[in-house]
Amino acid sequence: MEAVVSVLGRFNALVERGAALTGLRIDFFKTVSQMVSMIYFSLLFPYIRSPTAKHVVSTMVGILLVLYMYGVKSFLYLLALPVITYVLIRVGVGRKHPTVILVFTLLYKSAGAIESLMRCYLCWVIDQTGTAMIISQKCISSAWDIYDGLPENGDKVMGRHTQACKIVQMPTFLEYMGYIFFPPTLVVGPGFEMAYYLNACKTKAPSRRFKDALRCYVVAPPMLLPYFVKMPWTSEGLLAAEFRQHSLLYRMMYMHILAWVARFRYYGIWMMAEATIILSGVGWDGQTWEPVTNLHFFGCELATNPSRFLENWNVSVQRLIKYYIHTRGPRDEQGHVMLWMFYVSFGFSALWHGFYPGYYMYFLSFAFLIYSHRQIGHRLAGFAIFQRGPEPRTPARRLWDGLVWLAKWAYVQLSINYLGAAFLLLSGSQSIAAWHALDWWGHVAWIGFIPLSMVTAKALHALGMSWPKPVSPSTVQPSPSDSEQSKTK
Repeated sequence: MEAVVSVLGRFNALVERGAALTGLRIDFFKTVSQMVSMIYFSLLFPYIRSPTAKHVVSTMVGILLVLYMYGVKSFLYLLALPVITYVLIRVGVGRKHPTVILVFTLLYKSAGAIESLMRCYLCWVIDQTGTAMIISQKCISSAWDIYDGLPENGDKVMGRHTQACKIVQMPTFLEYMGYIFFPPTLVVGPGFEMAYYLNACKTKAPSRRFKDALRCYVVAPPMLLPYFVKMPWTSEGLLAAEFRQHSLLYRMMYMHILAWVARFRYYGIWMMAEATIILSGVGWDGQTWEPVTNLHFFGCELATNPSRFLENWNVSVQRLIKYYIHTRGPRDEQGHVMLWMFYVSFGFSALWHGFYPGYYMYFLSFAFLIYSHRQIGHRLAGFAIFQRGPEPRTPARRLWDGLVWLAKWAYVQLSINYLGAAFLLLSGSQSIAAWHALDWWGHVAWIGFIPLSMVTAKALHALGMSWPKPVSPSTVQPSPSDSEQSKTK
């Protein structure tokens, strides 16, 4: 162990020199350098013929990567989680009761998040907590996938995702560790299901991976510019005393641009990671690379519905919540997931990210945004003036439909970016101060539009326009949901 520490110490000295030469922070220099090195790993990985050799290489390179990024102490913390999880699955406890793995993983990851928070509160550093999230995601999904593959679950009606991801044969320890420590996903994700890793180790990588990876590599660099170019929109600017002297419209647009620029930082990193994984041949489902996709750019940027935005943002975590949290919850007599699982899903999202107050303020407010949006849609969506006109449409109708879409888009995008203040600042007091500086316009609008939609609906009905078809509350399923898994025999 002393020899390992000594080698790492010398290596870190080289890293410090490299960071000083480039002007980057040490943690950011390590992240950039590991992303570049993972390109070479992914280029060579498909040419390893033996599946066993692939598992060995994946495990060893992943371990070295963790040691390089975080050091020995963090490595031991990250190693213990999958080892204990595998033992629980192997002895049958986690295999037959995957909820045990879910609870244990959350507690273990939370302990590390609390330790990191106490060590350095509000420190913007890339540490082991991000990798712990990726490993936890893999531990949870693999436990459920192994459970779905048990013989006693063979008579259950399963959706396409569950059918494709279930693992019939218990993986070996080497296979499990190769999957957990698969290097291209360790630092920035995304997490993905074990079946796609095992399939990639046994089959030939599709030749189109080069073209698909190149497309991501071309698109990603411009999105990374906010990391290297100083922007005039900052989180500190929200808290400045002179900020409130500007008009509300100015403050709304300032927050909108600030959150929009912050989103692009995630876009660039995730697309680089996705390209590297595609290059390795892992994640191909026979038609697309969706299992290792972590964002749908136009799905986010053109979303006119907050639920649709979530489905296209941080897709791997949304997939975890959808298939392994939400649809596994209790069901009513009709086979629908209980409505309160909607709030459980958002509570899980907040807990998943950590213990900063801003996370809980963000996700709870987002849940209310979705609730408000559904209430408004329930009352107004059925009226002809809010629906797309029948073809062929007149120029006037096309203009009206475009204005309706633009209004929906602006309302949703401004609302989501307004919430971004809490996600960016994380501090409870600073988040409240930022929203106060924005006159709480988002929360006021979400609350105010509910009774306004009721009045508007009655007015339109009085004018003789079509009344929207009633929707039973039990049929309004919270996102994420899975209609294919809504019932079991």
